[in-house]
Amino acid sequence: GITVVTGVEEKDAGYHMAGFLTRIQAQRPYVRLKVAMSKDGRTALPNGHSQWITGEEARVHSHILRYEADAIMVGAITADRDKPSLTCRLGGHMLQPKIFVLQGRHAHGYMPDDAMSIGTGSDADITVPSDEEGYPNLKSSLNMLAKRGINNLLVESGGALAASLLRHQLVDELFIYQSPMILGAECQPGIGPLGLRQLQMLDGMSLVEQREVGRDMLCRYIFDHNAHATSLLRG
Repeated sequence: GITVVTGVEEKDAGYHMAGFLTRIQAQRPYVRLKVAMSKDGRTALPNGHSQWITGEEARVHSHILRYEADAIMVGAITADRDKPSLTCRLGGHMLQPKIFVLQGRHAHGYMPDDAMSIGTGSDADITVPSDEEGYPNLKSSLNMLAKRGINNLLVESGGALAASLLRHQLVDELFIYQSPMILGAECQPGIGPLGLRQLQMLDGMSLVEQREVGRDMLCRYIFDHNAHATSLLRG
């Protein structure tokens, strides 16, 4: 005789549970990809220098994404080039996200404090099989992170890793911070080759937010290939 009401705050609850749902049902973390680029889509000068393309407000907002993440993953080349700490610096004492560095064909030198490496060689902290090009298999890498209990993963990558994740449909949310700078075609692209054959949005990709963050523009996209989580984000 007790009346039960369902669906209360369903969309908000689904969004906050997206990491857990994705890990259980898709055997990988919920992946947020963050890219900072110039107005013409460039992320670094030819020599790799990239600090700072975006302004202070955008960088503070990106620390909120770190705060919400269980772990951060970065490519080894980006780690070597930028030498990031990958810590959340919002002030106060807080639990820091775990850090993983995805190695390419060869191991690179710089590792943030307490970071673990993911690679195909025996020297990696987490060993995964290689893909057809000799790089760590992305699906296997994400599966290993899920087995370690990672629900929400923030990827802060260069153009090559960003493109690989998008091509393999392994991105659930994409955050693009775009500054008003113009850098030119000789500079490094924010997102590498995607192999598109026609002018269209990527499969399942929807723009859900577009707003100014200080001097920069933030565009947030979701991808509906993760039906367990993203169906609840469209309300």
